[in-house]
Amino acid sequence: MGNRLYDQSAEATEGESFMAGANTEMIPATSFAMTALLLFGIWLFALAQNIRAPRSLLLIFAAFLQAFRHLRQYDFLSPASTAMDIAFARYIPYIAFALPVLYLCAALWKSKSLPLFFAVVFAAVAAKLTTLAAVYSFWDYCSVYFFILAVFCDLYKLLQSTLQVHTQLALQTEQSNQLAKVLTMQKDFYEEKQLHEQEIRALRHDMRGHLATLSTLLDSDDSTSAKTYFNDILK
Repeated sequence: MGNRLYDQSAEATEGESFMAGANTEMIPATSFAMTALLLFGIWLFALAQNIRAPRSLLLIFAAFLQAFRHLRQYDFLSPASTAMDIAFARYIPYIAFALPVLYLCAALWKSKSLPLFFAVVFAAVAAKLTTLAAVYSFWDYCSVYFFILAVFCDLYKLLQSTLQVHTQLALQTEQSNQLAKVLTMQKDFYEEKQLHEQEIRALRHDMRGHLATLSTLLDSDDSTSAKTYFNDILK
């Protein structure tokens, strides 16, 4: 009876240990997978806005690698521990650490931003301090901290680029509207000018007719009719 109770207690302890280990790996795996999908969706949206962000692919790949890594660790907790045991897997922690660092180095080289430099240093110090009170290695925490920092930097860059694109579109729209107004004013001016020219041509035609009539009356020595016709014109 005592042995049976001991076996049940051992099984319960083993089950609790398995669930705790599974949660330790599944929660990060799910978080990294959702982050990778979110970054991929943002990258596609930026691409649709004609914003080229090739460095974002480094973070997307790093997130997928981290998700695969934790899923692999979870797989080792189960009896079927060879399903994701591939030769490439041993390099995943180093690649997952190198990709965000490569992104941040490229961002620092391009922007030469002191706040970003101090943020990278702070991430490294935070990783070292966290390691002192945790079970994970320094490289694990570095990869996570640098990944989070690189994600925020990438989102900020994409947001800034999107705002610049929309600002330029707004300026182009405003310039187009102003150009359309100028063209409309010029069109109205030329139409009014053509109307005045037509009126002047009509007036010249009428004056020629009147002068021809007066000339005819004067040539016939009909001064009375010519005077009457002239007064009618004045009226």
